[in-house]
Amino acid sequence: MPTEEKNETPKEIRKDMQQLEEVLALVKTLQCTVEELRKENKDLRNHRSKEMEASSYQNTEAIKPKDDKLEPLVPYSAHPFMEGV
Repeated sequence: MPTEEKNETPKEIRKDMQQLEEVLALVKTLQCTVEELRKENKDLRNHRSKEMEASSYQNTEAIKPKDDKLEPLVPYSAHPFMEGV
């Protein structure tokens, strides 16, 4: 298929160049926005992981008994529901 050469006027060329410059400006803006969002996402992930570490540490602290005065376990035979077993 033969390609046709367009004989554009300087006015059309300037208009095309202006549109290309506008598109390039939009692309640059989008690139900056994407980079900012990636950085923000990374910061949020780091913050979340620090929160998770802190909460897991707090959970392990909560498992430990607060005092050594634990009630003795009742043997099954002495439990009221287990009478006669």
